[in-house]
Amino acid sequence: MINGGGGRKAAVGVAGAGLIGGSIALAAHERGFALTVYDPYADLEGKVPEGITVAPDLAALAVDAEILLLATPLGALAHVGRQLAGLVSGDVIVSDVGSVKGDIALGLAAGFAGRAEYVPSHPMAGSEQHGWAAARPSMFEETTVIVCPEFATKPASVGKLEAFWGALGGKTIQLSVAEHDRYVAAVSHLPHALAAALVELVGAEIPEALSVVGPGFRDATRIASGAPRLWTEILLANRSAVAGYLEMYGARLDRLRTALAECDHKYLEGLLDAGKRNRDRLNF
Repeated sequence: MINGGGGRKAAVGVAGAGLIGGSIALAAHERGFALTVYDPYADLEGKVPEGITVAPDLAALAVDAEILLLATPLGALAHVGRQLAGLVSGDVIVSDVGSVKGDIALGLAAGFAGRAEYVPSHPMAGSEQHGWAAARPSMFEETTVIVCPEFATKPASVGKLEAFWGALGGKTIQLSVAEHDRYVAAVSHLPHALAAALVELVGAEIPEALSVVGPGFRDATRIASGAPRLWTEILLANRSAVAGYLEMYGARLDRLRTALAECDHKYLEGLLDAGKRNRDRLNF
């Protein structure tokens, strides 16, 4: 149990009521946390379960919160962080759940320095759907949650945030901000770009083939249905790492093209075998 004093669970505030923020709110509420949500752009009227408070502004969100989760789009994190920095004090733990850290995290760390414990985190969960309507309380069960401890001044703050994610069903792993961005570029951002490019290719060059797709194409391209504006922000925010992996991937495509042209059975089987072995190592 993550106590907030007196044996009760800590009060949690969530800024942003989209897919991830909404899922955090629903999951935490279901597990007995006191929940307050704020999102000036989401229509939450009649959609929020009884027991979750909808705050009218950031001040109301922050007033009693002991853990604050920033789940806004990347482009809004710096602005929301600046506003919250003047509203929090003491031992409040603030965590953004953005899928790119980098300069955003450095700016938030500077803004919250001396005001709150800033501990970035990122649940490796999501969906091609978006908004509160797509949120679900089971979103983080058996999900890896990356926690970046480098800005915290108290180890207990990191432990408390990890315990919170654990209560939601997540399995935490600690990485630096730089490691986070490098890893997710490879396993999240690059796949999204490739899936979008694959669907665009087929749609542009042989659209008739879309009428005969099977589960392989659907599984490989599901994430391409994600919100374009959101993913444009993500790819640009982590563009250096994504571009680097695209260059590596391009070299492999060139080698694959050569192998096909030369009927290189040995290379093709080796590539497919390595792909299968690494894919089979995934733990989900």
